[in-house]
Amino acid sequence: MAEWFAVAIGGALGASVRYGVALWLGFGMRSTLPVNLLGALLVGFVYPTLSQKSGLPALFILTGFLGGLTTFSAMTLEGVGAGRDPLLAGWVYTFLSVGAGLALAKGGLFLAGVFSK
Repeated sequence: MAEWFAVAIGGALGASVRYGVALWLGFGMRSTLPVNLLGALLVGFVYPTLSQKSGLPALFILTGFLGGLTTFSAMTLEGVGAGRDPLLAGWVYTFLSVGAGLALAKGGLFLAGVFSK
């Protein structure tokens, strides 16, 4: 149960920081680019230390806080393979994540009737 609370509290803090950055930059709800870049920097900085540990600190920061701040941080970490996967596999993963994500978002808009007219 403590793991769930660590993720939930970290996620709430990450989402709050995301909103705070948007307000601070004057972007309103359109803070995706700066927050994604911040999340990518932070995950690259903290992952080497936290990957050696398990339990609440890693769940709180990586899954909770950075997950609440931006899922892009998780995608970038998986995309570079954290030193385990070949570089090409990382690029393919990233291309599929972004490309398929954009295509599916447009498909969802189509299904919702946004592009049906």
